[in-house]
Formats: sequence, C-alpha cells, structure tokens
Amino acid sequence: MVWLAHEANMSGANIAMMEYALVLKDEYDFHFILPHAGNMRNALENMGFATTIIHQYGWAVPVPGKRTGISWRVKLRSLKAIRDTCRVCKKEKATMVFTNTQIPFTAAVAANKLNLPHVWWLHEFGEEDFGFTIGFGKRDIGDRLMEKSRLIICNSEAIKRKFAFRMPGVHIERIYQPVSFKKRAELKSTTDIIKYLMFGQIVASKGHKEVLEALAAAIKIAPLRKMALHIKGPSEDESYVDSLRSLIKALDLQDKVIIDTGFFEKETVLPLYDVLIMASKAEAFGRAIIEAGKAGLKVIVKNNGGAPELMNTTNGLLYNSPMELTAILAGEIAMPPGPVVFNYSEETEMSNLKNYLAIL
Repeated sequence: MVWLAHEANMSGANIAMMEYALVLKDEYDFHFILPHAGNMRNALENMGFATTIIHQYGWAVPVPGKRTGISWRVKLRSLKAIRDTCRVCKKEKATMVFTNTQIPFTAAVAANKLNLPHVWWLHEFGEEDFGFTIGFGKRDIGDRLMEKSRLIICNSEAIKRKFAFRMPGVHIERIYQPVSFKKRAELKSTTDIIKYLMFGQIVASKGHKEVLEALAAAIKIAPLRKMALHIKGPSEDESYVDSLRSLIKALDLQDKVIIDTGFFEKETVLPLYDVLIMASKAEAFGRAIIEAGKAGLKVIVKNNGGAPELMNTTNGLLYNSPMELTAILAGEIAMPPGPVVFNYSEETEMSNLKNYLAIL
C-alpha cells in the first residue's frame, strides 16, 4: 500500500494514520509519501515503515490575483507530484493507494492513471476536509475525482452523512480509529483540585481561548471550587501561545492555568488529570475520547463535528455553547459518576475495516 499523508508533522490525522498502519501491517506492507520533512518521517521509520518525500501542497492552495485561482507554477508542481507518485507506486508494486484527508489529490490522480484501487481516509469534520478549494481551484473537479475512488473511510457518523449526501454513488463507511494506549500505574495526586487538561496541538482552531474565558466565568460563579487547567502540546505558532499567555493574565488566571509546549507521551500525561477538554472547531475527537477513557479520564467535548456518538452516560459531557461550558466548569452540571464504559468494540471496528479493504 502506498499512503499519502497530508502533512509531515504529528497532527491528529497523521497519528491516526500510523495507528491504522500498525493494525494492518500483518496483512499489508506500507510505503508512506510525505509532502515535506517533518517529525512524522522519524516516527514512521522507527516503526519500520519506508517513506518518500514528494512536495505536493500546491494542489489545494489558491493564488490570489490569478483568474484561474492557481498559478502555472503550482499546476506544474502538482503534475510533477503526480508523476513522482506514479513512480513510487510502480517501484513498490503497489496494489492499493490511500490518501490521508481530502487536501492532497495527487495520489488519487496517480492511482487513477495506474488503474489502482484508491481509498480516502477522512479524519476531520471541519477545516481539514471542507475549508479548502480542491482540484486546481474548482471544488466540482475535486468531487468528481473523489467519486472515482473505490472507498471512503470516515471516522464519525457526521462525516459519513456529509459525504454520502455529496457522493451517493461512492462506497462510504464509518470506522472509529484504533487507539494504542499502554496502561500505566495510577499517577493522579491525592489533592482535591479538579485538574482539567487540554492536550494536543496548540493552535487557534482548538478553542483554548473559549475555554479560558469559560474558566474565568466559572470561577466568578463558584469561587470556592478548586480548579486547575493545563494546556500541553506541540506548537509552531509562538504568537498564538503568547496571545494565550496574555489572555491568562488579563483574566487573572495565572494561578489556575499552565501552558507547556513540546511533545508529550500521552501515557505519561493523561493519567495525571481528571478531565480532558476538547473545544476544537474541527476535531477528530473520536480518537481523543477513546484515549481519555483508556487513561481513566472523563471528557468535556464541544458538540461541533467529531464523533459525539462515542459519548455515553459514563464518559463525560457534550456542550453546545460557552455558557454551557461555564456551567459545567462551575459544577452546576455534574460529570457522570463511576468508571468509563465504552460503547464500541475496537476489535469489531478493525475486523470491519479489514473486510472492506479485502473486497476492493
């Protein structure tokens, strides 16, 4: 299998891609195409997967001021990426081609040229899959290209419904992502502080400012409620982190909130906390809900895309507005008691996935 990643850093979609590959490696050999150098390459090669870098971002990036929306230089870069992807497929004797998220179309075009089965893996409900103009600046071209693929795999019912409506003739399935999690000993402290965590990429789309403002409002409602919020994860946008620190100071939350940037092992970090907060505008939070549950955390999740169907009466709360989040943080809406109980079977999900791929 040749698999094209949409970018080469440790994004949520790429982490999911690696999890799928680890589950499928006994049945299939993989070769990954990355659009640039990044920490994904080391991670993949440490797992024993081969990689090739082929620059191919231009396909999805409109050029302002151009009538066609895309410059000839960008078009040529995309055509070169298609040619190079065909070469990789031939060299690796590929029998199937995968594309990770909707942004890069070059592998799909290469698969069509070589008459190989192609599969889309769509991990996001919002910005990743619906915020870009695809196909040399024309969305209808993008849709027609997608309709030539044998299978679309979505990670939530919301994404499946959206694409099933747009492309009723395409085979579309929903698979919840596999999540590897190495159990560790209990690490939570014995204090009575309710410890909230926002974990993952520190970027504007993840909703940190909304959570900080809700936390400040909750403290005014319940000043005696002991709360702490830690924001931990990689960041390539220093100005955004600075803006968060400024907001923390403006809201007088210096003694409540800590920001730590960098890469952290989930098995080491998650068990330290009580509740994981996900406030993203476009989050593949199905995997995050499962990770939190495996670590023993409850979750507070913004009901905005993602996989809310993975929420149940044991694992946390969905919220629909900043006011509702404030009420949860203030203790006016109680978290469900007792241990987390999953409402899905990972073994069943992976068995279904293998069956879908086997018949392509």
